[in-house]
Amino acid sequence: MSYTSLMLEGYRNAKKKSPVVNQQLGQIVARRTLKQGIKCVRVVLEGVGPGREPVVRGLFLGGLNIVSLTDHTHIKNYYYMRRPRKQRRV
Repeated sequence: MSYTSLMLEGYRNAKKKSPVVNQQLGQIVARRTLKQGIKCVRVVLEGVGPGREPVVRGLFLGGLNIVSLTDHTHIKNYYYMRRPRKQRRV
């Protein structure tokens, strides 16, 4: 089990959107996971952004065997949401 983010690795602002940096992040996570002795992984992705596919590619290039790929992005259903009540004035 391993977790990291671009901020923890030292990348800031516009550099975080680069696919090359995201692929490097996947390779960093793969190295850490292989050190723990884990070779087969199930990947769970959250959120929307340009770095999703390069991270998975980096995990694969880092030597991990990806068993399953799951998207766990929360999608709000605005159609059924009611408008909130106005605040009470005192």
